[in-house]
Amino acid sequence: QGLTVPPVEKLTKAQNRALVKGLAFRRPDRTETVDEFLEGLRPKKRNLALTLVPAALALTLIAFTTPMIGNYLDEQERDGIIEAIAASDTATLGETLTQVTALDEEQKRLVLDDDRVKQTFIDLFAAGGEENIRRGLELSASVGSDFALSIKNVPAVEDAVVAQFRAQAQDKFAPAEGRYDFTGAMTEVGKLKSIVPRAAGVITLTSELESLRETTLQSFEDKFAQLLQRGDILPKQEGDDIFKLRDLIKGLAPDSSLINT
Repeated sequence: QGLTVPPVEKLTKAQNRALVKGLAFRRPDRTETVDEFLEGLRPKKRNLALTLVPAALALTLIAFTTPMIGNYLDEQERDGIIEAIAASDTATLGETLTQVTALDEEQKRLVLDDDRVKQTFIDLFAAGGEENIRRGLELSASVGSDFALSIKNVPAVEDAVVAQFRAQAQDKFAPAEGRYDFTGAMTEVGKLKSIVPRAAGVITLTSELESLRETTLQSFEDKFAQLLQRGDILPKQEGDDIFKLRDLIKGLAPDSSLINT
């Protein structure tokens, strides 16, 4: 930052302007193509004798300095983007990431490999909550599937994702709290599996829900059988009745032989 290109005395003003533009600090300000740059340095016919040698010297200078300056400018651009990402909050991170998608593949790789960038995403997931998890998944995917996968494979991120979908499944199915939507709970498990298919938490949650379903189903079927045995088949305003139990059993096991006989 603050780099300037001193004018070459024997070049014309137009040629010096072309030289400055070719070495501009900001990528958007630089000459887009080599042909355009050379055209800017091309001597006019009427000044050919006076400007041909200085122009050749300028081109030699460019040949030696451009790679070094270009690498320096690329590094400065990367650091600026990385620092902006690290300083972003959930609301501004998406806008900041648009700068990453505009980079060439090598620059993009170097930015996304930086630990500060990865930590920004890890912190977003670790904060927990449905919105943070959703935004983390959406934003990591926006810069590339490989990066998104690398973030999801971080243990802290995987744990946060599993915890969120566990909570969402329990919002659907928690018999002790009177929630019996087992199908809805398994839908949440399916979403979780699509995000972190190899996570041990997916297997654990599935097993827990299946076990709880079996226990709850057995309890309902026992009560249903007891009511039938007693001939207690009338609807009730409060407590268990055969119709309520039938619907609950059907929700947990649509093919239950007890309600299909």
